[in-house]
Amino acid sequence: MKNLLFILLLSFSFTQDYSLYFDGNDSDISINNLNFPNDQFTIQFFVKMEEEIEGRQLFYHGSSNYSGSYGAYTFLIDIGNTLYTNMSSSEGGEHNLNSEIKMNDGAWHNVSITYNNGIVTHYIDGQKEGERITESNSLVDNDFTSIGVGVNQAQQFEGLLYQFKIFNFPLTEEQIESNILYETENDEE
Repeated sequence: MKNLLFILLLSFSFTQDYSLYFDGNDSDISINNLNFPNDQFTIQFFVKMEEEIEGRQLFYHGSSNYSGSYGAYTFLIDIGNTLYTNMSSSEGGEHNLNSEIKMNDGAWHNVSITYNNGIVTHYIDGQKEGERITESNSLVDNDFTSIGVGVNQAQQFEGLLYQFKIFNFPLTEEQIESNILYETENDEE
């Protein structure tokens, strides 16, 4: 069954007053036992970062006791100059994908990341920005999720986050585009 697993909504407008602000020091959200899907999912959110911000980890799903060994993290979103994802597959190996669009330009960007049985795809502002086929159909299963900070509580995210969603299925390109249009049209009122 297709479900929206987690949603962090602050919807009214694209202003700091209605989005979550992460200060880059000690603001993050930790979730234990989220039941994060490991074979198909979509992570979607709006993000705004200033130019001087680089190399910050926005999302981490992995072991709550990170050891640095293989499989200790499942999925990592690093956002700064560009969007970067890194994942560990259940069959072994790490796979990453880096997009070329500048993310730390002071503007709002919609980011959608889909994972569909071994294929990870980045969409930025509704446009397909990159795709990578991994050697595995599923990711390592782990128990800990954080938003606003990465591995070992390092590289804290600094910026604004709006409408963070995790679906247990991959949205299509048309659904991603439709979500963006719906959100931006309704927020202009």
